[in-house]
Amino acid sequence: MSRRTLILSLIVVIVLLAGVAAAGLLLRVEEVRVGGHSHYSTEEIEALFFKEEGLSRSPLVILWKKLTNGWKIPQLENYEVSFDGLKTVNVQVKEKKLYGYVPHFGSNLFFDKDGVVVKSSSEVSQDVLKVSGLKVETAVLNEPLKVENEKNFKLVATVIDFISSNQIKLDNVSMYLYSAVEEISIYDGSSVSMRMGDITVLLGKNVDMQEKLLDLIQMLPEIWGQEGTLHMEDYAGADSGHVYYFDNK
Repeated sequence: MSRRTLILSLIVVIVLLAGVAAAGLLLRVEEVRVGGHSHYSTEEIEALFFKEEGLSRSPLVILWKKLTNGWKIPQLENYEVSFDGLKTVNVQVKEKKLYGYVPHFGSNLFFDKDGVVVKSSSEVSQDVLKVSGLKVETAVLNEPLKVENEKNFKLVATVIDFISSNQIKLDNVSMYLYSAVEEISIYDGSSVSMRMGDITVLLGKNVDMQEKLLDLIQMLPEIWGQEGTLHMEDYAGADSGHVYYFDNK
C-alpha cells in the first residue's frame, strides 16, 4: 500500500468516526425509566441526571459519563445508569435517608444524617418526622443546615439517631421507634419533646438522654393508644429521686 493510499484510508476512517460521533451527539434519549425512588418524583430524579435540552441526553455523553467520573448527586446514596437501546435509559437509585424536615418560610427543609439539606419542598412526607422549635439562620441546598443554636440541633440529631436504630413492639408489631414518632420539638429554650399520636413525651434537657430513651422503650407499650403526656423531663440520674409519670387527664 502506497503512502498516498494509506493517508487516504486514514482520512476516510477519521471522517467515518467523526460522522459516527456527530450522529451520536445528535441522537437524544427520549425516555428515562426511574426506579428505587420514594422521596423524589420521577421528574425530579430525571432532572438530577439530564437536562431537557443540550448534550446531557446524548447517548455518547451518557456513556462517557458512565465510563469516567459519573454524576455528582449529593441527594443520592448511589445509582446505576444503563441503556435499553439508544433512546431509552434506565436509572436505578438509592436515595439518602431523610432524617427529618424543618419548616422554614412556607417550605420544608429535608436533611440527612449529617444535617445537610438535600431537599426543599412545600409538601411533607409521611415517613419523615417533623422537627419544630429550631430557628433556621441559613439554608442552602446540599449544604449543612445552620440554626441559631447548634447544641439544640445536635440534641435533636442524638434523639433521631437513637429512635432510628432501636426497635419497639407496639400492638404486637415490631418497628423502629422512629416510625412511631410524628414530631420532635425544642421547647423552653433547650428541652426536647416528641409527639407520638395522642401521646406527648417530655424528655427535657440533654441529661442522661440515652437512659431516658431506653426507659421509654420499656414504658411506651403500656400507655400506647392512650392520650396524655409522659413526663420524663426531671430525670437527672438514678439517684435524683425524680420519677417518670404519665398524665392522661
